[in-house]
Amino acid sequence: MLASARFVKDHDASNDKLGAVGFCWGGGTVNWLAVEMGDDLAAGVPFYGSAPDAADVARISAPLLVQSAEDDERVNATWPGFEEALQANDVTYERHVYPGTRHGFHNNSTPRFSPEAAGLAEAELLVVAIDDPARAQAMGRTGRTRVLEELSWAHSAPRLLAAYDRVYEKRGG
Repeated sequence: MLASARFVKDHDASNDKLGAVGFCWGGGTVNWLAVEMGDDLAAGVPFYGSAPDAADVARISAPLLVQSAEDDERVNATWPGFEEALQANDVTYERHVYPGTRHGFHNNSTPRFSPEAAGLAEAELLVVAIDDPARAQAMGRTGRTRVLEELSWAHSAPRLLAAYDRVYEKRGG
């Protein structure tokens, strides 16, 4: 995974900025990449991923947008120590816990799927990436228009844009 991430970041077609999004095992991998890549990872979005060892959190430079299920005993048990380490090391992070959800709430192939929570989680990602200038720059984004244009191909774009508007209004936008 680390070699693949570095390959993508360093590729000629890259803007030299790499963000990572992962779900379940992939969410833990995002946290691991944040530790292993340090300054080479621009942003990370772990969805219900295992936390890294608290001693390793000092190596994280990337801002993290942590997406969590309310009913996820294993992953949520690691949160207090992870959050304490994030704060102690001045790592920029946001965590969102989606009420009434279980681990895997974003996976539409399981009975745990929550379209509402999945849409809100995606919208949180967009609001942070698009409307926070520092994060937008770190993620290599040029603004809301470009990101929304890139979404035009997505089958979930209408649901996502509606959720984006709800989240944006909630944040006072």
